[in-house]
Amino acid sequence: MLITTSRYADISQKRFCKYFAMFFPEVKHIPRGQHQLRKLFEKASYLGDDFLLIVGRKKRNLELMVYKRKETSFFPDRSFILTDIFYKKPKDKIISASAKGNFFYFLEKTDSDSEIKAIQKENEIVFKIKNEILFSFKILGEEKQ
Repeated sequence: MLITTSRYADISQKRFCKYFAMFFPEVKHIPRGQHQLRKLFEKASYLGDDFLLIVGRKKRNLELMVYKRKETSFFPDRSFILTDIFYKKPKDKIISASAKGNFFYFLEKTDSDSEIKAIQKENEIVFKIKNEILFSFKILGEEKQ
């Protein structure tokens, strides 16, 4: 599945995409650039992905918009409002990037051994390596489209 930003994205949107793809192996980040949405849908469809994720801005928070493929087209499915986002660059290269857990309905549940410990407490998701937090965010709300 692909993740990208909305047009004219700021640094926080770009950074969120990169970190999200770093911790979920089935998600691949592609820079938006001047790509039209239609081209992104075609690329996701060509790769056989059922979902396309777009990170945008809604007021002062980030919005993770989920587009779901139905037959040959993509349609808005849900959106998540994200807040309190924290990033920290890992000191060492991450060897095993698949986090354990089932966080979003569009991600596969993983249970493989991983050096990353992922914790979900109510609406907060935290990723740690050796008790050091590298990436965390809170889900403020969810909207069905």
